[in-house]
Amino acid sequence: MWIYIILGLIIFSLFSFLQSPKGKGIIGEYRVNRILKKLALNLGGIEFADFMFEDDKSSSQIDNMLLTQKALYVVEVKNYKGMIFGLEENMNWTVTVKHVDRKTSKSGKVYKKTHISKHKFYNPLKQN
Repeated sequence: MWIYIILGLIIFSLFSFLQSPKGKGIIGEYRVNRILKKLALNLGGIEFADFMFEDDKSSSQIDNMLLTQKALYVVEVKNYKGMIFGLEENMNWTVTVKHVDRKTSKSGKVYKKTHISKHKFYNPLKQN
């Protein structure tokens, strides 16, 4: 009996984590990493993931890189869903997501309620 409760809690925790922003980011980086590994095999290149640069004052992290004989590709992964707005020179970009909730009134009538949410994030071009 206890094993089922513990297993259920583990599954629930894992599902909750994967739905969080950090979990979605990890999923996005994993997907890009798989693609770059295939490209590295096909092009004879080397793929790097989660690369960290540090000095005495600061640190920088690069999600993915692909080094080939012709170029170095640097990939900053953003696993967002929605419409993204931003210009190259903007410090921040904005992702706009439309959420549609289905509601049922007391009389049993089903209707939709739409919410728009906006989230700012650091411009990935400047980040790289």
